[in-house]
Amino acid sequence: MSISTMNSTATNFIRACRAPASRRLLQHTPSTSTPLSRTKTFSPRRPFSSQRCQLAQPANIPPSSTPAPPTTDSILESQTPDSDSDSKAADAAFLSSTFSLTGHVSRAGTMRKTVHVSRTVQVWDAYLQKHYKRSTHDLVHDLHDILNEGDVITYGPFPPSLRVPREQKGQIGGKNRVRFVLRDVITPFGTPVDQRKPRVVGSPEGRWIGGPGQVQKVVVRARGKAKPKVQVPLTGKTEKTGGAASPQRHVA
Repeated sequence: MSISTMNSTATNFIRACRAPASRRLLQHTPSTSTPLSRTKTFSPRRPFSSQRCQLAQPANIPPSSTPAPPTTDSILESQTPDSDSDSKAADAAFLSSTFSLTGHVSRAGTMRKTVHVSRTVQVWDAYLQKHYKRSTHDLVHDLHDILNEGDVITYGPFPPSLRVPREQKGQIGGKNRVRFVLRDVITPFGTPVDQRKPRVVGSPEGRWIGGPGQVQKVVVRARGKAKPKVQVPLTGKTEKTGGAASPQRHVA
């Protein structure tokens, strides 16, 4: 073998070693691993269930012992004696430390559980430099609705047990609100307090029947600028007298 032939053979061998592997060689390379299947089987996902979670927990763990929520009856039984004693003590302390007013019932029966009470006060006149008396009126809450006109009573501010629910309803505060509550009847007018029954204010017809402690509705009619107003009571039927007699004119 000549030298040129050997050189060409070595050159071809070196080029073959440096060249990348062909696809054909890779395809015929024997593989020891089993071919993977391209199709995969998916199992349907089961919906969430709390029973599976309970079954999955170990059996040796005891269930959590959570106390049952207290019922309304148990709360009332546990809190009623203390709350009653506290409210009574607070009311007693409030009544002993607050002021009380004395007046007489001037109007009753026009509002439910509310009466008008009049009392006499002294007012200072800065111009005349002297005191003078005048009457003022207050709205007083009558819890049992038994007061009559003419009763002499004592009244004062609401105790805490009555003030809190009235404040939540917006019934306290302002000029036209009821600010006082009945405390005691000093001198009853007419029927004794023990024999009185709760008053029924109004009637289906929307009128009040005249009587002790009740007011009759009236209509105010104007008679002109110079003449005072006249109050005419509402009556169901008026007797017809044929009209008023006209003044006679004397002819000279």
